[in-house]
Amino acid sequence: YPLRRQRQMCIRDRDRFGEKPLYYCITKEKFIFASEIKAILAHSEVVSAPNISYCTEYIKDGPKEYIKETAFENIYRFAHASYVEMPISELRRSGIQEVRYWVCIPNASEERYDEHKARSYAEKYYELLSDAVRLRLRADVKVGAALSGGLDSSTIVYMINEHLSSQGVSEKLETFSSIYKSSEATKDCDESGYINDLSVFLNVRSNQTEPQLSEIIAEHKKMIYAMENPAVGPNMGGWYTFKLIGSSEVTINLDGHGADEQLAGYFIYLWRYFANLPLSEVAREYRAFAGVPGVSRMKMLLSIGLNVLRRILPAKVLKILTDRIGMKYNMSILEPVNNILTESTMTGLVNLIHYGDSQSMAHSIESRLPFLDHRLAEFLASVPAAYKIHNGWTKYLARLAMDKKLPDSITWRKDKMGWPDPTEYWFKGPLKEWLCQEVENSSFLRDMRAGHDVRRRIESREPAINLVRLLNLSIWHKTFFSSSVRVSGNS
Repeated sequence: YPLRRQRQMCIRDRDRFGEKPLYYCITKEKFIFASEIKAILAHSEVVSAPNISYCTEYIKDGPKEYIKETAFENIYRFAHASYVEMPISELRRSGIQEVRYWVCIPNASEERYDEHKARSYAEKYYELLSDAVRLRLRADVKVGAALSGGLDSSTIVYMINEHLSSQGVSEKLETFSSIYKSSEATKDCDESGYINDLSVFLNVRSNQTEPQLSEIIAEHKKMIYAMENPAVGPNMGGWYTFKLIGSSEVTINLDGHGADEQLAGYFIYLWRYFANLPLSEVAREYRAFAGVPGVSRMKMLLSIGLNVLRRILPAKVLKILTDRIGMKYNMSILEPVNNILTESTMTGLVNLIHYGDSQSMAHSIESRLPFLDHRLAEFLASVPAAYKIHNGWTKYLARLAMDKKLPDSITWRKDKMGWPDPTEYWFKGPLKEWLCQEVENSSFLRDMRAGHDVRRRIESREPAINLVRLLNLSIWHKTFFSSSVRVSGNS
């Protein structure tokens, strides 16, 4: 895009949720943009280097695919749900000035649960999601679905089956899953039992794959190349799932990204739930959640205590009090649940969307996300939080909508997994020495004064995911900034 030959620049309507990235670089003579950073790096006028501030924050807090900066200096990310239309002369002076064209307004009310309303909301949810699936089945190539064994992907598979059946399609739907059933050490990440049960229940053809330890090093490097910005973890579950799809006749995949962030599927949202719950309902909800695997009773009690204090103390006094008792207090804990869900949808979810897009594209697969239909998103944002978390259940609205349509073992499943990798076993076990050597031998990490204590940390109780970020950054730097190391984009 030569700047001297143009008077006006227009980039319209990047998608609402960041499903497809758009990157750009402004040189003295050109505005260069592409859907992949690799394409920009290939331009003769582009000079880039590691963005040290981004990399430093990545080591500390993980990736942020929703901000303007990338891990590459002088290469930026165009904001999702935005457009730009501006004179070229202004671009030279002030750079890109995106205009937001869509926002999702959350319902922050503390409305109490009502059974009749819950049924009505569940029917509307089902109707909107089913239509979102219908639209995303439009294709002249074969369509399949990623299946984890959880509620969200199982719901998508159920709805695909319903639509195919109504169209008279007799061929079985193909589903694709990563499993971990060959070793006792990885079985805590295995969901093959749920996947098999659903496959029989819905009469679909289940294709399953298991990441092989002997392949992880090579596949991890390909994953880093595909991701471009360093990722949060090993990401082998998603990577192998798309690799499996890529080896089949399916070229379009539907999956369940986006449900947890809109329907309060993560237990972390319980902090906000108990901090904002009407006091008359606290005892009942506490008893209901007390036995749920992965839910901390201590955190629930702490949130309940804050709920009481917030009703009698000014916010400033509450913050001073919590700081004094040694609690690293984040005032956002008092934000209404729906506000936090909207924030998660427009930030953290973008990371997951990017992983899915880059991994699917690396294997020539188009991934479609029914939960990110904007009609559904706007509806869910308007539904009070009381219908998303209720009576010991997260995603209550979605469970109610799918009750008796899926097996109870899936609809009313208590544990939460979500495409896990056996990160602790791999990187504190058989891949530990590889990780340590990669981190210790990285001149980039040495210059950043990071990773020098990796061997001490890997033997401690620190989560391995923190150290995998160092590994990812080391491989990323060698991949994109070392002339001696290049990774093929073909998987």
